[in-house]
Amino acid sequence: MIANNKETKTVRFADKNLLKLINNVAHQVGYNRTLDKDFIERLPSDVNFPVVFTMIHEHIAGKPAEPHMRCMFVHNELGDRFIIDMPMYCFDVLPSVDVEKSESSESGKDSANN
Repeated sequence: MIANNKETKTVRFADKNLLKLINNVAHQVGYNRTLDKDFIERLPSDVNFPVVFTMIHEHIAGKPAEPHMRCMFVHNELGDRFIIDMPMYCFDVLPSVDVEKSESSESGKDSANN
């Protein structure tokens, strides 16, 4: 997308409350990548955590499964990350924002593919 003569990319994100809901669904379905509830509780409530990588995943515990999205989020200013699997319907409703592409993302150094 191009806005004001600058290229942008769409970045999806989730806040702590949305992550709790997604994590509950991920646990119920039995996905491989879920978050520890204590980890989620330690996350700040006033922050939106951006998705920096996504991939369609089709296995649960090594067995074929309904396609679902594996998402990597950044959770602090140091760039530390966590990964969670979620059904496509959860991924589809993640809020998003268009942000200006940085030089590193234009050169392929940014791992975001959203």
